[in-house]
Amino acid sequence: MLFLNPDILYDNLSESFQEVQFYGPNSRKLKLKRPLIYKFGMDFESDRLYVAKADDLSDHPNFTKSVVLVCIGTPEHKIYYSASFTLICLASKYDIVFVMNFLQGLFDRYEEWNNSLREIVDNNKDLFELVDKVVEVFNNPMSLVDIDLKFIAYSKDYKDFAAQFPELHCQDDDQMKVSYEIFLECKDKIDHNRKRKRAFHGFSDRINADVLCVNVYEDDRYVCGCYLVELNRKFRPSDEALLEHASSYITKCVNKYVYIQSSRTDWLKAYFVMNLNGENIESGFLRNEEYLSKKEYYVCVKCKLVDTSKMLLGKYLCEHLETVIPNSVVFVHDDVLVIFIYSNFIDESSNFLVNLEYQLKNLGYKAGISNSFCDIRNASTYFKQACTAIDIGIKFNPDRTLFKFEDYVLNYVALQTCKEFSPDTLCAKGVLRLLEYDQENATSYFKELRTYLDCQMNAVKSSQELFIHRGTFIKHMEKINEIIKMDLSDVNDLLYVLLSYKIIECQGIN
Repeated sequence: MLFLNPDILYDNLSESFQEVQFYGPNSRKLKLKRPLIYKFGMDFESDRLYVAKADDLSDHPNFTKSVVLVCIGTPEHKIYYSASFTLICLASKYDIVFVMNFLQGLFDRYEEWNNSLREIVDNNKDLFELVDKVVEVFNNPMSLVDIDLKFIAYSKDYKDFAAQFPELHCQDDDQMKVSYEIFLECKDKIDHNRKRKRAFHGFSDRINADVLCVNVYEDDRYVCGCYLVELNRKFRPSDEALLEHASSYITKCVNKYVYIQSSRTDWLKAYFVMNLNGENIESGFLRNEEYLSKKEYYVCVKCKLVDTSKMLLGKYLCEHLETVIPNSVVFVHDDVLVIFIYSNFIDESSNFLVNLEYQLKNLGYKAGISNSFCDIRNASTYFKQACTAIDIGIKFNPDRTLFKFEDYVLNYVALQTCKEFSPDTLCAKGVLRLLEYDQENATSYFKELRTYLDCQMNAVKSSQELFIHRGTFIKHMEKINEIIKMDLSDVNDLLYVLLSYKIIECQGIN
């Protein structure tokens, strides 16, 4: 059975009756029982709704606190306006039976709504179905957004609303998310609001609308936020209590979803750890075909502590990073901090990397980032990519914080080739002759050729980059071609020259 409160009565009466006035204390608690018609001399029962005509009221009523009276007409006695009595007055023209039937119908409607919510939860029905039932009493679009900014459910009309504001939402496969730009912009406010235990309002300048919110917790752990947008009708004071009531059912229903998500996160973490350890994971509980066959893309991030003054304990650090880096799995492997991130989220926004860099830099870390991959059975390979990226990146770009493997692939290839052969046996002879000619003649042909290649072999642009006359540069190129004796229009010769430059750069040859 669902009890109501004075706000719900007043909001609904105001929409259907004239000259509605509210006096006395108000309580948002849903504890008001169904109405009785007051008869002269009757004692008032606590937490009970009564309906009466003003002329039928006693001069000396016997009542306790938390009594609500809907009165047809205006009582003359001051006691009905006391601080312990809630009074809602209607115009005297209304029939008491009509008012009584209206109030009974109001209780019926909310009780039917409450029973429907309970049935959906008890029968383990879909979370989306629950949200659609919740919004029936609010007539406004609603969404549930989890801690990773994913829309875990929303009402049927919310998707149409979201389409009007593409800058606020992004699509991740079949799942909608809050765009990461908005998360960064509102991060402090989001963190603050997630701590609030009661329903609260927040005006959004971006959609020019009020938003009514309530948080869902499980054992004091934030699970998701429920967001109602003031779109179809104005919010009423009673909406706060009703949304809080509905959130109790959302909590029960969403726990199943959270358990599934949590189980998957725990499974991924265990899988990645064992994969990196080289353990057998082809059998046992980690052999989960549903998870293994799921087509999701990840990147691996290997972090290296460069500022020991900021060192944090491993467990705390992992939990912190999983909170501030959405869609991440963080753990320590061989005393190294490792992060696997759902890469679709990175691709959507360059700001994600800005945030990742900001978080790691503040904690005193630099990081290598692998290419994205889909088959998590190859996680150890991409961990090696991340390791390679940071090792090479720090060597060549020590001022950076993040090093993407794709930016250092050629450096890696160049370094690997020199493990078996010395640079002078690998590099194009013509390029080595150019270096030797520069040393003997105090020229800079080696640099000029590199600039020419960097400028896509455009003589005008190259001469501008080198601050020399175009005619002079063309003469230099004639001499360079004479020295190297290679055809730069041939793709194989061009590739060999470029690789030679990369080997020389990586080996630090002058």
